[in-house]
Amino acid sequence: MSHHRIFFLQPLDDGLRLHHAPLLDLLKLWYARREADGLPSRRSLDMQALKPFLPHVFIAECETVPADRPAREYLRWRYRLIGTAIVEACGRDATGKYIDELYRGAELGGVMAALSETRQGGMPRSLHGNARFAGRAGMELETLLLPIGMPAGQNAQVIGAAFFRYAEPARPVRRLSRIFNFAA
Repeated sequence: MSHHRIFFLQPLDDGLRLHHAPLLDLLKLWYARREADGLPSRRSLDMQALKPFLPHVFIAECETVPADRPAREYLRWRYRLIGTAIVEACGRDATGKYIDELYRGAELGGVMAALSETRQGGMPRSLHGNARFAGRAGMELETLLLPIGMPAGQNAQVIGAAFFRYAEPARPVRRLSRIFNFAA
């Protein structure tokens, strides 16, 4: 069912090993915009501040889903925004979709854990892995996850930025003259 397949995610990296310069720039912005509680507010990281990063940005929002008994409440993550570079790499736009609609099994557990641990820990994290999307070559994935301070009564959010690099070498192009046995 899932078009988005992540085969391997390395554990969250508190050491923030980042290889893409824009991720380092976004991390610097996050630190520069921190407030008294140690987190930047969503207002301080508005679309204007994020403009240089927007094609690679996603915003995930955590909702508490009520159940028939309070002990059965659970958290559900939804993508509020998916940048155009992510849409292009994945081959689809998941804006507005719940994470449990997009992933299953270990993939779902890995993504949920990454977002929840970032939100609860209150510190940036990086995530590295390999992904394969429907009809596309495998890609290496590097993601920065940033917790955001939200006003009381609003759902928690994590802002992320993702960069993809093709992991598989391009297949050599064969000349048609060799395949069909005619002169070029």
